[in-house]
Amino acid sequence: MSIAELGPLTGDGSGILNMAIVGGAIIPWLVGKAGDLINRAYYPALTQGETSWGQGIQYALILATLCYLYILFFAVSGSKPNSERVAEA
Repeated sequence: MSIAELGPLTGDGSGILNMAIVGGAIIPWLVGKAGDLINRAYYPALTQGETSWGQGIQYALILATLCYLYILFFAVSGSKPNSERVAEA
């Protein structure tokens, strides 16, 4: 459904769709790694297995927020309806 009616741009559309799927798997991993790095930098005494990991994950969620803001930007300004069904309605 997401690449229907793209015509000659079907290959580009499917590539973008696959990048979105992979991004949904990579971004959470990157957020977790960033949270770990921040915790190690600011709380060097903490080791794995302790209950208090500091606040690194809260700062690392800025990365996820930037990704969601990009999606919002694309939804608001980059996506224009060009379907024949929209033109007929």
